[in-house]
Amino acid sequence: MKRMFYAIILALLVSSPSLSGEKIDGNGMLFYMKGSFFEARNDLMHAYTYYLQADRYQPDNAVVILALARVTFEIEKYDETLHYAEKLLDLGLSNGEAKLIIAEVELRKGNHDKALELFEKIKDETGVPRLEVRKLMARIYLEKLNTGKALQILEEAQAIDSQDFYINYRLGFLYADENRIDKAIGSFRKAIDLNPDFPNTHLALSAMLLQKGENEEAKLSLRNAIELEPGNRTAIRDLAELYYEDGELAEGIALLEPLLIEKDLDREGKATLGKFYYKYEEYDKALAVFKGLLESEGINPSILRVIAEIEIGKGNFRSGVEYLKKLLELEPADFDNYIGLLLIAFDFAGDPSCAEESSDLSEQEGRMYLNKAVSLLDRDSADENYFIGMIYRRLEEYDKASEYLLRAKELGPEDDTILLELAQLFLHYERYDEAIEIASLLYEKSPGEASLLNFYGYLLAEAGERLEFAEQLLTDALKIEPDNGYFLDSMGWIKYRQEQYHKALEVMLEAVARVDDDPIIWEHIGDIYVKLGMYSSAKEAYSKSIDIDSGNSDVRQKLSEVNEALPGAEK
Repeated sequence: MKRMFYAIILALLVSSPSLSGEKIDGNGMLFYMKGSFFEARNDLMHAYTYYLQADRYQPDNAVVILALARVTFEIEKYDETLHYAEKLLDLGLSNGEAKLIIAEVELRKGNHDKALELFEKIKDETGVPRLEVRKLMARIYLEKLNTGKALQILEEAQAIDSQDFYINYRLGFLYADENRIDKAIGSFRKAIDLNPDFPNTHLALSAMLLQKGENEEAKLSLRNAIELEPGNRTAIRDLAELYYEDGELAEGIALLEPLLIEKDLDREGKATLGKFYYKYEEYDKALAVFKGLLESEGINPSILRVIAEIEIGKGNFRSGVEYLKKLLELEPADFDNYIGLLLIAFDFAGDPSCAEESSDLSEQEGRMYLNKAVSLLDRDSADENYFIGMIYRRLEEYDKASEYLLRAKELGPEDDTILLELAQLFLHYERYDEAIEIASLLYEKSPGEASLLNFYGYLLAEAGERLEFAEQLLTDALKIEPDNGYFLDSMGWIKYRQEQYHKALEVMLEAVARVDDDPIIWEHIGDIYVKLGMYSSAKEAYSKSIDIDSGNSDVRQKLSEVNEALPGAEK
């Protein structure tokens, strides 16, 4: 029992009518006063000795007996404590205090059920501190994992004193356990009002606020916790995760970078800071962090994967491949480890940062990795089916692409990325109705997405449908990206479908001025020249298309037809 708790009892005894008439003779008073002096100094053994002397002079004095019960409890002479408490009951004096002491002894001895039974009987008796008894009962119920009873008792205690920090703090957790989030938030806020300097309350409040989606206030609570306890790893981690989730990269770096400089950042914190650097496009700093982790921890697959991803993002394909191959040695059966290799092998990763970082992966190696990835693919993963389908579509193996993309759509019917890839596949098969249906759905979701506006408009042009609407779509796309050569190509193709051939040529020439290495644009220009009867220019355009993509048999056929139409001297 806390000494503060007994101070409350002592205060009650001083004013208790049942003891106000008790008298202690001179010798007994002297020994009692000495006992009180030593008890106040927390010298309990001396206090015990003098209280025994006082009891010898006046054995039935309730004040002395209660003092002995109090001190023997503190020095863990529980049998004596029970003797004195029961003596008080036999005398019919200080019944509530005596029962309280007996209940406390049972609690100390681990007899929780017996202690609860006694507390329940006396919790509302005169002379018993009702609030403190309920707090003790709540603690027992919590130890017994009976959160329902603990909640009930603490709500009774709150009705007695709503300004108690412990009660509001504990109620917050109990309300949270019952998913009564608003009540939990209210309790934690009240606890903070009563004691704003306890960091764990701010942490608990932030957790509840996050469940409500109130991220900004949650961040404030976490910052308060960190201000109170700068080394609080939990608060730092949670705040960093929130910053990352909300895209507040500079704030996350500002939070974690000083700890890195002070060498006070743990492994998880370093990894998180590395992610912030990467997203913030501070690639060299990100690499320094992750390579440092690799040096300190040894070979770690997750770190290898991140380093490889950063290297590929920087265009350092050769370096990225080296890390990926190390990763394959450790985890050859992990599908994810093949993604970067396939992107590089089949030219989906962009241009290398320099000649030295060009990939040396052969097409044969790429095929080997593709076959291995297919063998590891999780048939129930929408993402993995999408990725393989995308690879096959870009490789123009459309039947295989169809198999995996349709499976991906079945698994992720609302995934916009999957739907867009499937629409592009339908375009190849000239299944315009299905492709347009998908594009229309995506347009309803994202009417301001420039690339989608372009794709939707181009689809309509290919199908020869709703050409005025298609033109409006491209007009909107070009407002967003006026110099995009591919958007201009789509607009030119719409004009072609509208049989505005001179306008179509004007727009197409503007497109090819911005993108001169696209075989489709040159093919479109050739088609326009044919409509204008300019066969020599058409021949030149088709020839440029073939130079860029020699495998397009359709363009070769068009070139052959143009040659037939040319006068003999121009062939």
